Amino acid sequence: MLTKRLVGVAVLALAITGYATAASSSRTVTIKGRLKWGSSMRYCVAPRVGSVICVAARGTSAGLGKYEYARDAVGTGGQTSDGCPQYSTQGWLWVKGGKIQFVGAPAPTCGADAQQPGVSPDANYVVTFRKGSGVLAGATGTGTVLAARSVDIWDAKLTVKRKLR
Repeated sequence: MLTKRLVGVAVLALAITGYATAASSSRTVTIKGRLKWGSSMRYCVAPRVGSVICVAARGTSAGLGKYEYARDAVGTGGQTSDGCPQYSTQGWLWVKGGKIQFVGAPAPTCGADAQQPGVSPDANYVVTFRKGSGVLAGATGTGTVLAARSVDIWDAKLTVKRKLR
């Protein structure tokens, strides 16, 4: 009888350990690609003083599924080392069941759009993700967003703590 109880406790301990490991696992998803600006599908959340534009777009990521975002841009008064005006950005990215805020500081250079040689982008940002909710609660990440002639070129990674789909 004691042996059965010990085996039962051991099985329960292993099950709880396995559950805790599965519940706390995380994975990295990529947000990458050229996203054409569209009409504001969601409004910029509290555009900042000095905001010069609000852009929105939709995309699909293998890890996130369908998503959309809206962001603003505010001039800093500075210039990049290659002569472009510097802007900061902030906005929200939404997926089914959650959202996450991102903030972007001006990148040190304006950058280049490989698909439009010789054309200077409008702005280049280094973004950080924070304050996720729903399925994006606890998610974090970083990346870049290059704004170039009515498209945003994303290259970012987001570490999520929950299964998204």
